[in-house]
Amino acid sequence: MQGDRIARVKQSKSDIENRLREQIGFLITSCRLYDHGRHAEAKRLALALRILFHQTRYSKSLLGQLGLLQMLWVDTAGPYDPENLVSYVGLISIRFDEPSGRIPWLVPKGTPSGKLKKRQFNKWWSRPVIVAITGEEKVSFSRRGLVLNVAETDGGAHVIRDSMRSTQSFRGRTALVSRRSRPVRSIQCSSPSCPPFGKLPMRSS
Repeated sequence: MQGDRIARVKQSKSDIENRLREQIGFLITSCRLYDHGRHAEAKRLALALRILFHQTRYSKSLLGQLGLLQMLWVDTAGPYDPENLVSYVGLISIRFDEPSGRIPWLVPKGTPSGKLKKRQFNKWWSRPVIVAITGEEKVSFSRRGLVLNVAETDGGAHVIRDSMRSTQSFRGRTALVSRRSRPVRSIQCSSPSCPPFGKLPMRSS
């Protein structure tokens, strides 16, 4: 061993499957904490999702190492119409519970009823699921964009002082919810499906 270099030991498939169980456990724990008001857990969620899904030329995702990216993925996001002049929030719904009808709450969609849409991984991972529109400006995010922006610049795995403009722009927007809206209400979560990441996929039948 030289310096801080440590010899690598190849892990068995069983070892990798255990790492998958660990990451799913982290997701469930963070979702429960998020539901109880610990909204900073979104950063831990992003990091776990990055480990599960993100692949580069030099590294392979955890699900990729297990060959699980080849299956079809359930897509709970609603269809996006690029001609729409209002913001699109595919992974959440807006619910008006006040008698006045003026105060929306954001709630995760969960699993919709009826026939579920299934997509190839790259399409599921990269298609726009949020499009924020303010005036002439439009900023879109895919699942990949949401996860990597939070994990790689905003405190999931790294903190970068000059974070991506799209992230800062989105964070300061009021395009998705009016200024009078309330924070997300507590929603009990028994699976890793809390905002803003949507549901983990199911195997195709």
